[in-house]
Amino acid sequence: MCGIVGSIQTGEQVPLRDEVRRAMDHMVHRGPDGQGLQEFIVRDGTVSDSLGAPRIATVLFGHRRLAIIDLSEAARQPMSTPDGRFHLSFNGEIYNYREIRAELKNLGHSFRTSSDTEVLLEGWRRWGTALLPRLIGMFAFAVLDHEQASVLLARDPFGVKPLYYVQDRHKIVFASEIAPLLDVSGVSRKAHPQTVYDFLCGALGERADRTFFQDVRQLAAGHYLAISCASPGTAEPVCYWEVERKLAHRISPQEASSAFHDLFEQSIRLHLRSDVPVGVSLSGGMDSSSITAMVRAVQGPETPLHTFSYVAEDPELSEERWSRTVARAMAAKQHLVYVHPNELVEDFRELVRVQEQPFGSPAIYAQYRIFRSAHEAGVKVVLTGQGADQYLGYIRHLSVRLATLVRTGHWLAAIRFLRHARALPRSAALSLQGALRQLLPASLVETVRRVRSRPPLGANPAWFRERGIGFSGTHSTEGKTRSLHDLLRQNLFEALPALLRFEDRNAMSFSVENRVPFLTTDLLNFVFSLPEEEIVSADGRCKAVLLRAMRGLVPEEVLERRDKIGLAMPVSKLNRQTESWLHSVVRDAAAIPALDAAELERRVNATLSDLASDTESQRWLWRWLSL
Repeated sequence: MCGIVGSIQTGEQVPLRDEVRRAMDHMVHRGPDGQGLQEFIVRDGTVSDSLGAPRIATVLFGHRRLAIIDLSEAARQPMSTPDGRFHLSFNGEIYNYREIRAELKNLGHSFRTSSDTEVLLEGWRRWGTALLPRLIGMFAFAVLDHEQASVLLARDPFGVKPLYYVQDRHKIVFASEIAPLLDVSGVSRKAHPQTVYDFLCGALGERADRTFFQDVRQLAAGHYLAISCASPGTAEPVCYWEVERKLAHRISPQEASSAFHDLFEQSIRLHLRSDVPVGVSLSGGMDSSSITAMVRAVQGPETPLHTFSYVAEDPELSEERWSRTVARAMAAKQHLVYVHPNELVEDFRELVRVQEQPFGSPAIYAQYRIFRSAHEAGVKVVLTGQGADQYLGYIRHLSVRLATLVRTGHWLAAIRFLRHARALPRSAALSLQGALRQLLPASLVETVRRVRSRPPLGANPAWFRERGIGFSGTHSTEGKTRSLHDLLRQNLFEALPALLRFEDRNAMSFSVENRVPFLTTDLLNFVFSLPEEEIVSADGRCKAVLLRAMRGLVPEEVLERRDKIGLAMPVSKLNRQTESWLHSVVRDAAAIPALDAAELERRVNATLSDLASDTESQRWLWRWLSL
């Protein structure tokens, strides 16, 4: 895990050495264990130190290192092949590097290190872009090809690791974080109007290649960018991976759970590969409990296991009972994280700086503190359950499942499904009302949505109209969903990117590597090949296949939970305890033209005067604050 930065500039422009060095200094938290900077001159289609021929371009690669696999100096970056053709700057981990290394050795390749970086470099030397589907891991990297005078940027299938860039006719500058790119000459700090609008409508944040900054793009998950050093401004992203669109096939519940168990165990084994201590973020929910239990099963009873758990002040929001149950059952050393409102106030501006883009809930701070706790305990790698909700089933997916039963004529099954739903928490039961929307014609749903549309809370309508943004809700395709698999696929592209960004920034701010074992293409493709009832069962249980696969590993009382809390914070109480500070920050809204400061102040006053109002209204305060 590291931080990367680089630039490709045409002609005789002055190289961006100072900007790249500043970026490396800015990202020291992403790689405190070492750094490297290399400059390459491209002449006549090749990279050379020789003078004489006209300069086509200058390429700079910078790197900050967080040493996880092969801690020796031999594994430092940027790394080059012995023949000097390929040069690599890489952020992430290739979990199946040992298998690829063995294959490359059989093909005649030799290795100087035991690092996954060298395996990635030699694999690229052998297969080029054909290597990308072979990789199991999280990555964002840049590779310079000496002979072709080209640079290729690539990002992993899910976008676990970030990669941003700015581009004009004569240059591309890329980095693992946004802030360094804002210091590049010619780059504006203006907001991206559509992204801001979507955020104010309730979206989590950036989508596809967008960010909150108009001039800064992110390389979308599962894409690469092939850049000619002679014309960097013409490069456009290419998709190399997307979810397989197989027809769901019939499979017995036993076969499904057995196959999932095997794939999940394989993923955990790969994600445990490390030369430094590995821990688990344990909330007490099914996802993190499954990871903790499988880690213990794979490692055996003798290996020390550290877990990190947030404990909410409000007993109704606390999952301490469940996390303790799992930690005790797995003989883990549990580190409990308590958060006081004053700490959030003190750390809020730092949290905003760390995240770089807005976030929708103060719960992000609870995650931030978990990674701080891991850092303080000397644990450099933490496994988390991120991503499981997006494709294994979550509360809001119940309505789509019910709609499928009705649409396909399974009326008795639909009635039984509704009966079981009465036992679910109120929030889950209410989500079933969305089934009606799924059953109505998409054109009718769209018409109703447009008729009822209004400016998002706190927005200044004139600012958005001037930029061509209409008030028709977010650009989500949820209203067009017609199957559970469609909605799950949509989640991967609309919700997951922001969630992964939150976690990456929080972890890396403390030089901790976050790993997400639920996010492998093998697991995802398998789940997408299953019928809907293996994801949301007939009795309304989400993650049905995971639930059965974990029988005998995860404590039964945890598996039988019917609620879902996660990193919840007592927002109403938090607002009451920080009221004066909230007002002081909201007053800053007058400087943001996209917001209607007067309307915002009225809404904030109304919300704070009625602290018994629903949690969603209370949370909007933090959405505005982070923006």
